[in-house]
Amino acid sequence: MKILLFPGVVFHELAHYVMCKILGVEVKKVSISLDSGFVRHVVPRSIIVSLLIAVAPGVLAAAFSLFALSFSLSNIYYEIVKHYLVFAVLYESFPSKADTNFTANHSLLKKIIFFPLFAVFRLFYFFSRNKYLKAIFSLLVMNLSYYAIIWASLL
Repeated sequence: MKILLFPGVVFHELAHYVMCKILGVEVKKVSISLDSGFVRHVVPRSIIVSLLIAVAPGVLAAAFSLFALSFSLSNIYYEIVKHYLVFAVLYESFPSKADTNFTANHSLLKKIIFFPLFAVFRLFYFFSRNKYLKAIFSLLVMNLSYYAIIWASLL
């Protein structure tokens, strides 16, 4: 099963890496295996930069699904592969425990101010520990993407 979700793992870590590069945060190490990965980077001075790096996989996965599902391919096999990739990317876009610790290494005041975001992010992490709920949520986002595309085309 883990090998089937590998494209999602790659996308997740690539999203962290790209966001680090966009925000000018030095990346120390990138590691990807079949079931997990990590991007080790210098701790940013700004907690907002830390938050942007942490949420990058979810935001980019949603954008990817909207883009990929907004057009159809001529071959049914390509359509199946496209839907599989969208599912894998959405499934692996949930935050890891390390992603939810974006407030670590920041001052107590910043931790207090950003506690609501931290709590929501940590809730997503606990939600993602159940693979069935994670799969249902991924399918729900795929369907919502379709509805958003249909609604946008009617405007």
